[in-house]
Amino acid sequence: MKEDILAFLGLMRRASALAVGEENASEAIGKGKARLLLLPSDGREKTALHADHLLEGRSALKIQLPFSEEELAKSVGTGRCSMAAVMDLGFAKALMEQLDGAFPGRYGKELEAVTFRHEKAQRRKKEKPGVRTKKKSAGED
Repeated sequence: MKEDILAFLGLMRRASALAVGEENASEAIGKGKARLLLLPSDGREKTALHADHLLEGRSALKIQLPFSEEELAKSVGTGRCSMAAVMDLGFAKALMEQLDGAFPGRYGKELEAVTFRHEKAQRRKKEKPGVRTKKKSAGED
């Protein structure tokens, strides 16, 4: 299961749905594109504090993955990965479902939050503004 999650992270990178590295993730957060911020299990405390600072006033969630920085970097095809940002709610929801399935009880709260946001976005997509029709003037039938 762990390998499947790591492979999924690689897929997200290839789909351009994952901003890899501190600089790219910071940029995604700054532009409001990040939905989920991922940190490795063995990340530095300084990086975690920087992540908290970046997320102040933002709606993106931060989670610590059960993978080392080395495992994360290998899965996304980089030499180093201290931080990554998921920029698509569908991918974020799918990742959280996989994490919750592999590590029951550990990511339930985050899965619930991402699922809520994803469903809300889906409802908004379905509720397209109605086509406005010209009001009839008095005397028109």
